[in-house]
Amino acid sequence: MKRLFTLLLSIYCYSVFAQSPSSTGHITPAGGCIYDIFVNKVTEGYSPVFTLISNRSYFVNLSVQGAFRACTGDIQVTLSNNAAGITNYLYNVSDGTYDISLSTVAVPPGIYDLAATFYLNSEVAAGYSTKISVIDITAVQQIDNTNSISIFPNPATDLLTINYTDAASPIEAIRMTDMSGRQVKMLQPVTTFGISQISLSDLPSGMYIMQLHSTDDVFYRKVVVNH
Repeated sequence: MKRLFTLLLSIYCYSVFAQSPSSTGHITPAGGCIYDIFVNKVTEGYSPVFTLISNRSYFVNLSVQGAFRACTGDIQVTLSNNAAGITNYLYNVSDGTYDISLSTVAVPPGIYDLAATFYLNSEVAAGYSTKISVIDITAVQQIDNTNSISIFPNPATDLLTINYTDAASPIEAIRMTDMSGRQVKMLQPVTTFGISQISLSDLPSGMYIMQLHSTDDVFYRKVVVNH
């Protein structure tokens, strides 16, 4: 017997990750418990991050919630795509909030599925998955293969102009993170295609990574702010 849950992370106006998360829970024949599991945030130290950086250590903060009665099970967290993957476990847990370590050492840059699964008696009781990016900040200039995006001036002082020429896959959101992956700015583009401008006047001078979320992909550009 399955239930489908739509998860809204209320502390963020846009998905914490690149795409909307999904979660499922069901009654397991052996455990007889109804369970939900979902990821609250990914942190480096105490700070939430929105993009993972290669060769660093993080914690995945997640919650397990049961109905009717508490059951003890195991949690599996996986970061994977078609090319690579890493997995970590937390055993003998019940209702509550937990932190599971996640390392990106030797994880190639790319877009990954971040999945959390709760097992009761080796059977899947609940699952959660979302998309998150791993990038190598030492190599970020243009890590995608598109020539449909240009930004100028770079370095920028106040206004940054974005020229996006792929009308088939419009830009839905723009996120700015610092070089540790922490979000510093999030906005909806004025136009989803063509030329638009964003203000950088509220950001301190420094180097940032701009993520452009289109309907089909996520693009990255390194931006220098110099007031």
